[in-house]
Amino acid sequence: MNCANRLCLAALLLTLAGTAAAGDAPPPLPKGYDQALGDSGDSLWVRFEFPFRAPITHSYQRLRAADGNAETIPLPANFSATITVPVGDDLVAVGTPSVYPYNNDLPDEIVWYSAKEGVVRATVPLRRRPDQLLALADRSVLVIGGRMTGDSARTNAVERVRRTATGLEFERLPDIPGRVRHSYAVVALADGRAMVLGGSDYTYTGCEKCLAETYLLEPKTKTWSAGPKMLESRADASATLLPDGSVLVAGGWTPGHSWNEEAARTSERWDPRRNAFVAAAALPIAVAIHGVRWAAGAPGRQLLLAGGMARAWEANDAILAYDVAADQWRTVGENCQGNSKESGRVQFGSRLHQGMLYAWCAAPTYRERAEQRLRIGAVTSDGERGLALKRGGAAFAGGGLLLAAGGSLADTGTVSAAADLFSVDGQLRTLPPLNHARQGALAFVVPGGGYLVAGGIGSQPDDRHGVARKLPMEWLSAAADAKARWQDLEPWFAAEDAVAQEAEGTLLVISPAGSVTRLHMTVKDGRLHASRTALPSFGPARQSGEQGSQRSAVRVRSLPGGRIVVAGGLQRAQSVAVLDDSSLDAEAVDTYVDIGELQIARRYQTYDPASESWHASAPAAGEGGPVAILDSGQVVMVTPSRISGDERPDGTWPRTAAHLEISSVDGQSWRSLAPLPKISLNDHARPFVLAGELFLAGDSEDLNTGGGAAVLEWYDARNKRWLILWQAAARSNWREHQGRVILREVAGKRLLIPVEGL
Repeated sequence: MNCANRLCLAALLLTLAGTAAAGDAPPPLPKGYDQALGDSGDSLWVRFEFPFRAPITHSYQRLRAADGNAETIPLPANFSATITVPVGDDLVAVGTPSVYPYNNDLPDEIVWYSAKEGVVRATVPLRRRPDQLLALADRSVLVIGGRMTGDSARTNAVERVRRTATGLEFERLPDIPGRVRHSYAVVALADGRAMVLGGSDYTYTGCEKCLAETYLLEPKTKTWSAGPKMLESRADASATLLPDGSVLVAGGWTPGHSWNEEAARTSERWDPRRNAFVAAAALPIAVAIHGVRWAAGAPGRQLLLAGGMARAWEANDAILAYDVAADQWRTVGENCQGNSKESGRVQFGSRLHQGMLYAWCAAPTYRERAEQRLRIGAVTSDGERGLALKRGGAAFAGGGLLLAAGGSLADTGTVSAAADLFSVDGQLRTLPPLNHARQGALAFVVPGGGYLVAGGIGSQPDDRHGVARKLPMEWLSAAADAKARWQDLEPWFAAEDAVAQEAEGTLLVISPAGSVTRLHMTVKDGRLHASRTALPSFGPARQSGEQGSQRSAVRVRSLPGGRIVVAGGLQRAQSVAVLDDSSLDAEAVDTYVDIGELQIARRYQTYDPASESWHASAPAAGEGGPVAILDSGQVVMVTPSRISGDERPDGTWPRTAAHLEISSVDGQSWRSLAPLPKISLNDHARPFVLAGELFLAGDSEDLNTGGGAAVLEWYDARNKRWLILWQAAARSNWREHQGRVILREVAGKRLLIPVEGL
């Protein structure tokens, strides 16, 4: 790879794990309703529940991070652990006795497991369901907050428990100061103290009354003191002690980012030297009520985040990794949702197998347990299936290295700031996340290396009237190091403009009014700049949009020799000439105003550099629809079959005929592109061109894969036939294929092809 022309990535990659062969998964975990209970960096404790027995019984295991092997640990089978904390090699758990039928009034119990000294079990003295357990440096454990059994009133109570030679010793400590709260974070500090951060005293989940206050407990003197305020009030955030003694606080609900809106992407860090909070790296997605754990084999280096909620009733299904050395979050996996859409919290862990890190998540009742390779280091493509990002609406750019930026998560629709890079050797690597979560954006390769991402729709509207927020462009430099960040830039073009990249790296911008601008990108003083060259405008104007159920986007293509083709979109069917005092002059240029309703364009315009003028093509036979522009300048147009009348007595609907057409090189005629592909020519069919080859993405109902199964076909121009490159497996979930990129040999070229098109 030539770093003069490609983005140099070696310094950007996470280095925890190497590459594993496709399909080389670790041995499966035992079956059962399972829960990850806690980890100490080198071990993960797991509970397997067998609920169809009376009384309910459990089995507990310890998974070794180094090899993934499991050993059974003798926690009581009639005890259901709900909160756990490792204390060195010991495990301390709070839970309820397992009885049938379930009795909600039974007091919680605490179980302390030691490999050397066995198991000790006792009832928690203050009858409540605790919120948190926290292990301190002196090997004592704090039992914090919760709801009282019986009346469910919340409490700020704190008890300390120690293991002694005769059992467990409890000590009541002063309550957490201030208002009785919930949804706070707690963390044990390096100097032996404990910190409580934020929370809310409001009845419901969110940030209507969330707090920025922190409090510090000195266990030796048994006293609380006020700590510094966080930069933002937060509830349901996570707090993690980092190796340098600082505390990373991530996500949660913050002012303006509450339950019915969207959680926060921000994070901040407590600096113990200054005793103050400072801003930290933003998360790729908005999330609250999540869980965090150190990655197997990498305590203090790679922190994993999973589960939680993006907003009301929308669970997060992205897995993030925080690289401590680089101070950077990245999206490294998917499908690790919370156990319920009310609590959002997910129990999860990770294990190593043959050098690859796998995330293992508790199984919500509505789905099977998800275990997957994480994109920490390079992940190898899964053979013919390729790799799926599980994000729809991502922006793609590049060739031998294919950038996928942003998009929305398949299961929840949460808009993401993730950025990933595919390579023709079949590997996928994570890049630093965008500064702004967005979907439906445009992405371009910057001459000399790096990437530019522009436009798209953000994760939240700008105001309560739903007005879209104007997003800046973002640039990632080719000279990026391990702490690289995307740089925000003022937009060079409007969101409604059509933009394409030319072979020389310049950008062609077509406005809805028909103006044409060429942008030349240069890097100067560490910033990306653009100079502009205006080209002759054309008419009638065209814009991307919808007519009925059919959407058509404007496409623009620069061809060898200086020709430019603009096709697709919507146009007004008629125009009238504008007369003014100069209209009769010999040098006067005729001007027109378009009138009438917008209709899907059946013609396209071609710019002739010799005459510096635009010429319209003949109209296509069909009513128009999605288009693709070939290297020859020919345009391929799909006219989907549409409902054309009222419902018939037999329950069917009359439909127009679908068309798949290709224009002549001069644009003066059209013909059917025969034979027809297997893909149904409906509203989902979309043609696109990659490396000079024509592809068609859509779905089919006649491939024995079930109705509407996703399909990708390639047009073999030499043999005049369509070939299926990829199709979804029978009865597969469409979410499994969102953002899928496959690697294929096509016409002697090794190509990275997004299944959903470009």
